[in-house]
Amino acid sequence: MKCRKCGAVLLDTDTFCVKCGQRVGEPMFCFHCGEQLRDGEQTMALAYLLKFLQLQVMDGKKNMPALAEQLEALLNNQGLEGLFEHGDVRSSLARPRRQEILACVNRYRQLLV
Repeated sequence: MKCRKCGAVLLDTDTFCVKCGQRVGEPMFCFHCGEQLRDGEQTMALAYLLKFLQLQVMDGKKNMPALAEQLEALLNNQGLEGLFEHGDVRSSLARPRRQEILACVNRYRQLLV
């Protein structure tokens, strides 16, 4: 079996493509990932995450799985404070889930992953 997104050879037991991270058997774009955003704290955190990615992380060489791993490491080690230069969070933020972050990155067309 091959990945529909990148063409990598997959095992029948694979749930995700080992090369690009695409979920096997799922549509290439998942539009329901962000539908549970109900509070402003998560939405504001997503805005700060996108700005951080744009200014600090994106270099045109990272793929989405690598980007997700880097963000998860930052958030696990430093929390949302890691997004700010001096660790100073000036608003009430709630950490969004990985799929919500990647859904926003996927829809923000000006970012160069």
